[in-house]
Amino acid sequence: MNKKINAIGKIIGSFLWDIFSVLIIVVLIRSFFISPFYIRGSSMVPTFQDSDLIIVNKFTPLFMDSQFEDVIIFLPPNPRYSQVQGPYCMISKISAMTLDESACLLPEFFIKRVIGVPGDTIEIKNHIITNNIQELQSGRLVKKTRVTSVREVWKNGKLIDEPYLNETNRNFFDRKIDSSDTISIKRAQEEVQYSTYTVPEGRLFVLGDNRNGSDDSRSVSDRWKDPETKSLDSFAHQDAVIGKNLLTLIPGQALQSIFSNF
Repeated sequence: MNKKINAIGKIIGSFLWDIFSVLIIVVLIRSFFISPFYIRGSSMVPTFQDSDLIIVNKFTPLFMDSQFEDVIIFLPPNPRYSQVQGPYCMISKISAMTLDESACLLPEFFIKRVIGVPGDTIEIKNHIITNNIQELQSGRLVKKTRVTSVREVWKNGKLIDEPYLNETNRNFFDRKIDSSDTISIKRAQEEVQYSTYTVPEGRLFVLGDNRNGSDDSRSVSDRWKDPETKSLDSFAHQDAVIGKNLLTLIPGQALQSIFSNF
């Protein structure tokens, strides 16, 4: 009888040790190697969509600074916290290996693309393109002047090629103006924007791929203000980078479909 009890004890002890070993491995992997994150918002469209679940490489930033065009995940200087719901809360609990609801109160990390590293000078300016077109209105052709402002990003005096942007994100505005309205046409042509930034040591100039809907290094929002001094710091801090995008694990629409039946 004692032999049977000892055998059962060994089996249970071995089972518990295996579970403990697996948990330790998961914690180590999640803390230092890879971790799941989900996208909230549209600031990185078209590269990432709202609700995409991605895998983040947390290992490389421990030994290597972020480079030009890296897609990084970081905490802004003054982050917000929000309670996630549904499948995202479940994923957070699984990832944190807890059933506590506190696992679903998460800081709002930013995901952006690195455009400038320390020492770089970044210029953002628009290039005006004017075309004469005709549109059919009420059964007749009307002459229009199309004024398009194409946003350009220059790094150290050279125009950056950004194939990850679509036409909508690339344009600052696209207006069709009646050709007889010369005043409005002239105003549009003169609506020039220009900004220049020099990236300091330990900082990164970052932009969202959705240039018309991204809170990034061009911003003056509260999340880019130092919580103590209240001064604006619109650069990502290199030491606040927690990872780089590795791959999209599950697109947002597919993730919603998976959990819609639960």
